[in-house]
Amino acid sequence: MAVSQHSETDYKQGEATRNQTDMNRSGFQDAIDRLGEDLATWPLPDRQAALHLLAREPDLRACLDDASRLRAALLDQAPIRAPAGLADRIVKAALGSKPAGATGPRRA
Repeated sequence: MAVSQHSETDYKQGEATRNQTDMNRSGFQDAIDRLGEDLATWPLPDRQAALHLLAREPDLRACLDDASRLRAALLDQAPIRAPAGLADRIVKAALGSKPAGATGPRRA
């Protein structure tokens, strides 16, 4: 059996090269959903693949812009606070007991 002369570094470089051409539009949009809109924070193989795809299809930059605007809009919202006692009511309901002051199921 012949021993390969390729090093682990060669293998990793080959993986990175292959990954650069493997990303498609759908994979790019999925990666934005998973990794965010800041390519600088993506793992290197994903970032390289995304940059390669963006070079071929610059219109995909709009996906990054949309994700960035969405994040900004979400961050601009006031935090939603749970009503006082909600956690206690949930725990009591999960344990099968009624919260204090409850007489039965509420009907709409």
